[in-house]
Amino acid sequence: MDNDLIEKKQIAAALRALQRRQRVNAFDAFRPDTRANKKQEEIMRDIQRIQYRFVVAGNQSGKSQLAAREIAWLVSRSHPYIDVDAIQGDEPLLILIAGQDLTMMATELWGAKIAPFLDLSEWKPEKQGNTLKKVVNKKTGDTIIFLSHSDGSDSN
Repeated sequence: MDNDLIEKKQIAAALRALQRRQRVNAFDAFRPDTRANKKQEEIMRDIQRIQYRFVVAGNQSGKSQLAAREIAWLVSRSHPYIDVDAIQGDEPLLILIAGQDLTMMATELWGAKIAPFLDLSEWKPEKQGNTLKKVVNKKTGDTIIFLSHSDGSDSN
């Protein structure tokens, strides 16, 4: 292998490592300088007191990004406000994500908001047909299950 190719591979590896480090505190994996707003920060700090939370807010208020970022921190054991291992020990996490549309959850929540923060070589997706049903961490056993609260019909 020539020195130029070796140098290019080293630079690429260093850039990937830098991007991973920048994502640790980022709120959006694609914008490393982003941080939670005051309300999101308040909710994240409450995880020490309130482990089961429902976030209800208006459209485009950052609910999905908040949930996704918190899930990524939890499964990577890097949440800034709680020591997951101190609470969970060796037991794997079980995270349920419920939404109206499984395809949207797989694409938007998992694909665009959670997965970019994780090492995907550690995660095994499980599908039913073409639909993502869950992802399982091969090392820890942590499982994220995607559930639809819609019955799939057009009637209400």
